Amino acid sequence: MEPVEVRLIKILPLRYDGAMPLTLEEKKERLDQQKARLLRKGQKLKTEERKKKIQKLINLGKLINDADLSSLDEVVLKGALSEIKEKSSGKDALENWQKKGQNQIEKAAKQSALIISFPSPPSKELESKLKNLGLKWNPFREEWQGFGELERINVLLKDTNAVIEQIR
Repeated sequence: MEPVEVRLIKILPLRYDGAMPLTLEEKKERLDQQKARLLRKGQKLKTEERKKKIQKLINLGKLINDADLSSLDEVVLKGALSEIKEKSSGKDALENWQKKGQNQIEKAAKQSALIISFPSPPSKELESKLKNLGLKWNPFREEWQGFGELERINVLLKDTNAVIEQIR
């Protein structure tokens, strides 16, 4: 027969009415519990703050990439950002930048992922126009792919028998 381990657990009495005063040991135990809860809350807040900071840095990196500045050298980018900071003290500059940013966001929202295929090869002139709109030729699938404004593409290809597929 194996030995059985027995543990004694001290159970503090519940005192809702406050009639019996707490002993010093009970007060210390409750304060320790409160301290542990506060430490857990503090750690949770620090974690949340760190996550928010990391998300903000990720978003700033996305902005650098969206503005097509990721190919610049870090020193050049640092200098450009310093210049932006110097100019940002003027209200006119901020309003101008806000308008430009809003226009770019609206333009990006209008663009869709598109696949364009032709039953027969398009003319060189049409190929050139598709390239100018930012579309690329996929030789494996034999179709044009990229992001563009569907209305502009429809106007360009209205007299052709092209099949336009919008990817969502």
